Amino acid sequence: MMLSTRFKVENGQLDRGNSSGPTGSPTIWFYVPQEDFAVAQSPDGSTEFLQRPSCHWTLLTYLRLKRHIGHCRLTSVLPTAGLLIAHRISVPFKYRPPTGLLFICICGDATPHPYAHIQVVQNPAQTTLVRSSFHVPFWPQRDVIPRELGRGDKFENVDYFGVPEHLSSELRSPEWVQFLANMGCQWRLREFHEWNDFSTTDVVVAVRSFDSDPYNHKPPSKLVNAWRGEVPAVLGPESAYGALRRSDAD
Repeated sequence: MMLSTRFKVENGQLDRGNSSGPTGSPTIWFYVPQEDFAVAQSPDGSTEFLQRPSCHWTLLTYLRLKRHIGHCRLTSVLPTAGLLIAHRISVPFKYRPPTGLLFICICGDATPHPYAHIQVVQNPAQTTLVRSSFHVPFWPQRDVIPRELGRGDKFENVDYFGVPEHLSSELRSPEWVQFLANMGCQWRLREFHEWNDFSTTDVVVAVRSFDSDPYNHKPPSKLVNAWRGEVPAVLGPESAYGALRRSDAD
């Protein structure tokens, strides 16, 4: 991938005084903190950069938009005019956009920014809870490796892709592991670097809790990733999953 080189070129062309594009439209700024630019410029930085929550949405959106319009820039300096798109965790809580700058905040899993003009949320249910918000589907997991066809109807590996602390306590217990073992199954908590690899997975189990919490701030990532990995998924009744339902068979 040539992403690191592109970061350097774009960042080197920043013009803090340029508030409009070549057609007279406001410049669209995609903001990423300086420390993340440093990661992007390291030898293997492109992969790590994309894995950072504050950068994934911002960078991938920028790269796609850049192909279609010319007046967008990637910046490590908060601009003073134009249109600013930035992830919530990359912008200080007390940051107030100056006059002449429209601030669009990508909320992600975080709370909305108090001074953003528009909030981009990852779950349709959030639009009823967050002011001036719009639901935009997230970018899916990159480079997903689907389940090996040779596994056929084998049912052995029961996997969880995610942070262990976000899994229900019942599914972190020795009793759960033993329950699966008694059926000839293996419970696997997949490591971070394995989150794109479904090649040996037979089913995904990912339930945050058994209390019917809709988790209205969470995206349907685990379901979409399982689809792309071509494996079934056992999940909780979260609102993001329900929003993707199209029939009683889902």
